[in-house]
Amino acid sequence: KDPFSFYRYEPDYKTEKDWVYGEAYRCESEAAEYLQTWKELRDEIRELTTGAGPIWTRLEIESYNTLLQSAQNSVLACQLMRLEFEDAIRRGDHRQAYESWMSQMGIVRSIEYEPFERSQSIHLRILETCLADLKLAIELDVLDERQLEAVLPQVKSCDGFGQKYRLMVAGERAMSL
Repeated sequence: KDPFSFYRYEPDYKTEKDWVYGEAYRCESEAAEYLQTWKELRDEIRELTTGAGPIWTRLEIESYNTLLQSAQNSVLACQLMRLEFEDAIRRGDHRQAYESWMSQMGIVRSIEYEPFERSQSIHLRILETCLADLKLAIELDVLDERQLEAVLPQVKSCDGFGQKYRLMVAGERAMSL
C-alpha cells in the first residue's frame, strides 16, 4: 500500500480555495498519525542530513539494482521529510518547516556527486521539489532572517553541475567496462 496515499489525492494546497494557512486541513489527522509512526526515523534523518554535504562511501555493486535501491532510499527519505515540511507549513509550525526543509536539502546534497546517470536524475528530481518547497516557504514568509541566512549557503552549493556531470560520464563509462 502506498504510504502517502491519504495525502496524494488531496487537491494542491496552494490552490485550495477553502484552505487557510495555519488552519486544519482535510487529511491532517492521517498525516499526524503517519508522521508519528515514523518519528524516530525522521529524527535520525534530520540528525544525519541537516547541513550535510556530499557523502562518499564504498559501494559493492552486484548488479544495476544495487544502484536503484540506494537511489530509491534517498527518494523515500526525501518524501517523508517533504510530508513533514508540508504538514508543518499547513499547521503554521515555522521551526519544524525549516528543519524539515534543511533535512530535504541534506538528502539532496548527500547524493549530488554520485557518479551514475540514474543517481543524478534522482538528485535533480528531489532538488527540484526541495527548491519548490523553499519557494513556498519564502512566499508564505515562514523563514526568519537567521533561517534564511542558513538556507542561502545550501542553495548556493547547488551550483557546479559541470563537475557532477563529468563524474557521471566517468561512472557510466566505468559501469560499461
